[in-house]
Amino acid sequence: FSFTIGQTMVVHGWNVAVPTMKIGEVARFKFSPDWAYGDEGKDQIPPKATLTYEITLVSFQSKDDLFQDGGVIKTQKKEGLGWKTPKTGSELKIKLKASNKDGSVIEDKGSIEYEHGSGTLGCLSKAVDEALTTMKRGEIAILECSKDY
Repeated sequence: FSFTIGQTMVVHGWNVAVPTMKIGEVARFKFSPDWAYGDEGKDQIPPKATLTYEITLVSFQSKDDLFQDGGVIKTQKKEGLGWKTPKTGSELKIKLKASNKDGSVIEDKGSIEYEHGSGTLGCLSKAVDEALTTMKRGEIAILECSKDY
C-alpha cells in the first residue's frame, strides 16, 4: 500500500507517525478516534473507534516543490550522507543530465565541476542551484521542471 503524506488518503495518525520511521522499521501505532475516523467512523469502522496499526516502512520517495509553485519538483532517488548541504560559492562535482518526459536526452553533461550560484548552467541554473541547497553528499535526485524553469 502506498500513499502521499499530508493528503486525506489515510487516517491523520499515519500522516504524523510514518514520517518518524526509518526504512525497514516495524512499528505499532494506536490512534484515538481524533487521530483516526473520529466520531463518525467509516465503512466497517464504528464511531469513536480506537485503531491499532502495525506498519512496516518498506520504502519512500521524497518529493519537494522547490519554489512552492509547482514549477520544479525534486524527487529524491538516493539519500545522501551527512548533514552538510552546499551554499552559494561552494565548489561541487555534479552529474547532470536533462531529458524530456519521454526519456529522450536533451543534454548530458556527465560529471562536471560546478560553482553553486555561478549561473554557468544557463536556463537550468536556478532549478539546479535551488535543488543543490537541499542535497547532501552522494544524494541522487530528479528534477521535474515546467517550461518556466
